[in-house]
Amino acid sequence: MLKSIANIILFHVGWFGCILGAAHGMPWLGPIVVIAMVAAHVPLIGMSRRLLALYALLFVSGWIADSVVVLLGAMSFESHARLGPLAPLWMAAMWVNFGTTLFLSMGWMRRRLVIGSVFGLIGGPLAYVTGDRLGAVVVEAPLWRSILIIGLEWAIAMPVLLRLVSWFGDHRELRSSLRDARRISRPGGRWRW
Repeated sequence: MLKSIANIILFHVGWFGCILGAAHGMPWLGPIVVIAMVAAHVPLIGMSRRLLALYALLFVSGWIADSVVVLLGAMSFESHARLGPLAPLWMAAMWVNFGTTLFLSMGWMRRRLVIGSVFGLIGGPLAYVTGDRLGAVVVEAPLWRSILIIGLEWAIAMPVLLRLVSWFGDHRELRSSLRDARRISRPGGRWRW
């Protein structure tokens, strides 16, 4: 339980670091904060080469997914944060940050892909609209269209992310660390895989 709470806190520190850094003209701050949060996350689940590969994959695939959303006109960014017409790197860092939650605090969702998809359909747009309200991103008008595009992005991304985490988490060393973390954080020490 304590590890899951720590995981949620670290995620929010990373999320706000990215959002507030971008909103205040410091888009470089978010990736630095996320690197620190991932480093703080390592003791919670252990580190392996597979985990590093997963985080690299999340960074690249998240950047591509958000760049497609930008190219579709659903969101935009201030010129100081952009990479040409594509999503800024702090957005890619947020995908890595989110990926850390899929092991512990949202690990229960790993085998529930439909629930994950519904979560993405609703939670994705909520997070982006919140980022808009805080000044980090502009969710473009018409709002319904942008929310639909972002919702579809995340409705597709969540099951894929959950499968990736399951596959990468299948590594013996990482699986052992996760089992130990869950045994400590779950009453009775029983987790359903």
